[in-house]
Amino acid sequence: MVKNEQMRAQGQFSRQISRFIAGMLRERDVKQREVAERLERTQAYVSERVNGKRSWTLDELDSISSLLGFTSGLSMLEEVAERARLTRQRTDELAARRDKAGLSVPPRNLRAVADSNVGADEEVEGRQEEP
Repeated sequence: MVKNEQMRAQGQFSRQISRFIAGMLRERDVKQREVAERLERTQAYVSERVNGKRSWTLDELDSISSLLGFTSGLSMLEEVAERARLTRQRTDELAARRDKAGLSVPPRNLRAVADSNVGADEEVEGRQEEP
């Protein structure tokens, strides 16, 4: 068994997936226990993934996609990627406005502002309609 200090750090996209899933679980009021049942795993196993300590597998994303309102794991990943693209675009726009106005806002803060503007209400193709 691998100890926590031996675990490889999660990449940026894996962290985005974890944050996205955590948000979707809150938005749809889906409990980690329900995800665990779907995956036939423990709640602790799911918690590690939701909290970004471990990465999700593609099979797991596919298995839980319908709980989160998606037709497949791929459509869910497409939405995560689209939100990441929108965040980058907004970060660039904010940086350009900052530079034009002669303001000094650290890029890290620009990313937080851009991230907060890309919410769950901005949907892309692949999301199932609410019943």
